[in-house]
Amino acid sequence: MIRDLVSYNPQAPAISYSQLAISHPQTMTTITEFPPFYTQQPNASALTQQLGLWQKHILSTCKQRRQFKLSVSDDIWANERIKRAASREFISVIISSLVTEGLASYTDATKEAVWVYWRSLSDWAQAAYAYAESTAQLNTPLTYYELVQGEYSHLSELHEMPVELLKLAVSLLVKQNKAVIIKTSQGEGVKFV
Repeated sequence: MIRDLVSYNPQAPAISYSQLAISHPQTMTTITEFPPFYTQQPNASALTQQLGLWQKHILSTCKQRRQFKLSVSDDIWANERIKRAASREFISVIISSLVTEGLASYTDATKEAVWVYWRSLSDWAQAAYAYAESTAQLNTPLTYYELVQGEYSHLSELHEMPVELLKLAVSLLVKQNKAVIIKTSQGEGVKFV
């Protein structure tokens, strides 16, 4: 399998996961075909590289799918074609590395799922503010529902974004004094200022 990705030479120095990914960008999707990818590596250096590849794979896959939430039972942890899957313990290590690197945050205290930041919270905050500005809705009370499921939300990058994730992004705008959280008759909302 690895021989298909790089020229095989038994005299050549060993190639690392990250070198493979850098020298062959198309392998980011095919690294999932490499059986050891699903087994936690015992060597600290190899594990660091492996976790980096898992992070890239998760971010890329979630962005492609427009998937915001990732759980321990998601299909990303297995490859049926090669009959390999990451263990529950290894999945926890991978998820923990995403959180530690600021690429995700736990959805709740069970640590069974994370919000994946395939786009940073500050980018989402800017997108929300830009939407309010471009639609002339600054200083207008808006519900979170309007922003992600409203009549014109399909014109926005926020369309079908989980409200919980949008709230995290809006909290950044509140800290910058660009938004205020409000209570409306339809629930909690936001006013961009």
